[in-house]
Amino acid sequence: MYTEFTLQAPIQVAGMNITIKVPIIMPFNTIYNSLLKPFNVVALTPSNTSMSYTDGASTVVLGIQTGFLVATTPFKDQIPPP
Repeated sequence: MYTEFTLQAPIQVAGMNITIKVPIIMPFNTIYNSLLKPFNVVALTPSNTSMSYTDGASTVVLGIQTGFLVATTPFKDQIPPP
C-alpha cells in the first residue's frame, strides 16, 4: 500500500499556457491527517516520482533524479499576513 501526493498547477511560460503535474508515491500513512502537514521527509527518486508538462496538444515527461518532499508547520513569525 502507498499514498500518492500530486502537485498540479497551470502556469504561463514564454506566453504559452502549460500545466505541470508531479505525482509522488509515498509510503502508506505518510500523510496522517487532513491538514497535509506536517509529514516526514520523502526521498524523491526516479522510481517514485516523475514530472510532466503539457500544453494540451503534447506532453513531456521528465524523470526526477533526486530530491526531497517535506511539509512542516512554519513558526508563527514565518506566516505571512492575510
